[in-house]
Amino acid sequence: MKKIEAIIRPEALLPLQQALVAAGVPGMSASDVRGLGRQGTQVQCSMRTGRIGDGKVFTRTLDTALRIRTAEKGLLAI
Repeated sequence: MKKIEAIIRPEALLPLQQALVAAGVPGMSASDVRGLGRQGTQVQCSMRTGRIGDGKVFTRTLDTALRIRTAEKGLLAI
């Protein structure tokens, strides 16, 4: 299993959700976060512009997942 964490602009969320559904990803969680990086308050309108502020994606390998309520493990817990 892989965990994917993406830090993106709010206007890029809907296109990302649509791409994940098309790729067969069963679900996701989204959180609103605020920050200020080296680019200041610069805003872009598409997901990959090639400029500062496009965002970052991190992937991590997970050993297991556990759903507390049912004790399901692995992919069943997701």
